[in-house]
Amino acid sequence: METLNFININVMRTSFRMTISSKLGILDNNITLKDYFGGRQQGIRADNCFRIRIQDNTVKSPGVFPAGHDHKVKGITIADCRRANVEGNTLEDLGEGFFVAGLNNFTQWECNEMNDCYNGFHFYDAFGTATYITQQGGSNNPTDNKWISMNNENAVGE
Repeated sequence: METLNFININVMRTSFRMTISSKLGILDNNITLKDYFGGRQQGIRADNCFRIRIQDNTVKSPGVFPAGHDHKVKGITIADCRRANVEGNTLEDLGEGFFVAGLNNFTQWECNEMNDCYNGFHFYDAFGTATYITQQGGSNNPTDNKWISMNNENAVGE
């Protein structure tokens, strides 16, 4: 498996964007988004990546953005990624912790922590196209994702 490992990343828009990659890993990164000045910001974005592994990353923002813009600050975006493993990530002070779109069959989200995110998960549904995921965990195998302090106080003016 190929991996992308960096220690600390400070970004304005998107730090990682992967497309059509097989068995890639984005592991152990600390990503801090800059102050919000408009436009979209994303820590990690994976599109059409079969079996990508996104693990043990921290994505955070300064945590203050104008009301109505919370949906533009995303921690990890996953779109049409089959059999991905998204595990042990910490997402802090974001509009959307995870933004999920398209067909994500057999992708598993396990042991992730969303702290002070306006929305922990946003399953995108627009233009008649629904987001699809398969079963997560089970009674003997919980996914243990955690939503902490989801009080929506990050948006200024609400």
